[in-house]
Amino acid sequence: MGVFSGKVGYAEGCTGVPTVDVLADGVWNVAIHGDRATVTINIFTNVKHHVSYGAKAEVLDHDSNFAVGYDTEAGYLTLSRNGDGIAYTIVPYHYGGVACDSGGVIYHGELR
Repeated sequence: MGVFSGKVGYAEGCTGVPTVDVLADGVWNVAIHGDRATVTINIFTNVKHHVSYGAKAEVLDHDSNFAVGYDTEAGYLTLSRNGDGIAYTIVPYHYGGVACDSGGVIYHGELR
């Protein structure tokens, strides 16, 4: 369980990227059950609601720095933990006029 915070990152070569910083906050939760996981996400960008959902995910990495992945309408999402940090990455990314075919979009967060 944790929170999202900070600037949304866009890979070089993305098109339609906002010209001002996009700040994210919100909460995430991952419950791992063997090779499957349940993920809940609630993200706000620039203080406005962006997306909320629950999903079933595939566990990509089982160690203490876990990773889960699943398909979304915007692209393939990987939620990965590294130490106390979390990265929510969608590659390729196509949503809201922004398109990233490689590198994608990343939201940063931390454990709570």
